[in-house]
This record gives sequence, C-alpha cells and structure tokens, in this order.
Amino acid sequence: MRSEAQAVFQAMHHLGISYVDSMYTFGNFTSQAERVRLPRETLLSSSANCIDVSVAFASAMENLGIDPVIVIVPGHAFTGVRLTPESRKVLYLDLTVLPDGTFSRADYWLKKTPSAHVLTIDVAAARALGIYPIPGPLAQPS
Repeated sequence: MRSEAQAVFQAMHHLGISYVDSMYTFGNFTSQAERVRLPRETLLSSSANCIDVSVAFASAMENLGIDPVIVIVPGHAFTGVRLTPESRKVLYLDLTVLPDGTFSRADYWLKKTPSAHVLTIDVAAARALGIYPIPGPLAQPS
C-alpha cells in the first residue's frame, strides 16, 4: 500500500497541485462550516487546502481498492491508508507539503493532538453505511 500511496503522491506532485491556506465556505457560516471540494474540482484548480487535498488523495486511493481514512484535528486535516485490507495499521500522510515537499508520514499530528480532538473518517465504513458525496455540477459527465 505504501508504494501505491507514494505513486499517487507523485502523480499529484506532477500535476502541480499546490497547497493553499484557504477556506471555501457556505453562505454566512464562515466560522462554522467549510465547503469541501470534490476531487475533480481540486484537480482542475491545481490548488487545495488541507481537507481538499486529503479528499482528493483518499478518492484516488479508494479507486485503487485501498482503504483510506481522513483525519481531522483542530485547524488541520490529513489522510491515511490502511497498510493491508481491514488492518488497524495506517500510514498517515500530510499532503500540504505539495508541491515541493516529499512523501512523508504525518504521525506527529496524532502525537500532538489529544485523542478526544481527533476525528477519523473511515471511507470504507462510510461507504458501507451508504454515505457518498453529493454530486454537483462538476461531478456530472461532460
């Protein structure tokens, strides 16, 4: 799984995806809600905040048949992939190093954040519950 994760990281690097410190919000709820862009939107714009790049990476991993997780801590999001199917061991990655950083682990976020402040979204578990993105205009076939 590590080699597949590294290949997706390299592909995102090759596409020139850059981390930007920005929030996309809904209406007047700027301090309470953040709009998460669909992976296609992220790839088309070549820029992403931490949650957008994590969702795009998780989507790519899911399409490869690998179980991703998205982790949200206060003020930040990153992603991970299960090292084997149904394993509890996860390789955590912080993709905000794009475009110039290198493929590296993000365990430090878990070490510095109290567990009560860590939200882990298991994408495979969400799918099993019937949770999928809401299709938008960019998600429609052209």
